[in-house]
Amino acid sequence: MCVCVCVWQLLYHNAASRIGFRVMVDDTPFIQCWTSVDAVSASANSSAENARYKTCHTAGAARLHAGQKVWINDLYGTEVSTISHSSFFGVVKLSS
Repeated sequence: MCVCVCVWQLLYHNAASRIGFRVMVDDTPFIQCWTSVDAVSASANSSAENARYKTCHTAGAARLHAGQKVWINDLYGTEVSTISHSSFFGVVKLSS
């Protein structure tokens, strides 16, 4: 067993009116992030300008045991950017 800090950030592309995800440990919800997305300006001309981007970030400490799985469950089925500097996660061991 160890105590770890888990950090997650997702960049959503073409986000709907709301975005969010839940971090799961095995099948148990651990932490979550959700937010609304602002409307796009009507003055935008190109499709790239009309795309909505928004990040959602969360972090928390948990006791994890060997063999447990940490994963995310997207709450609204929104497209997540996989560009290396935009969406990320990390786990830092604090103690054994």
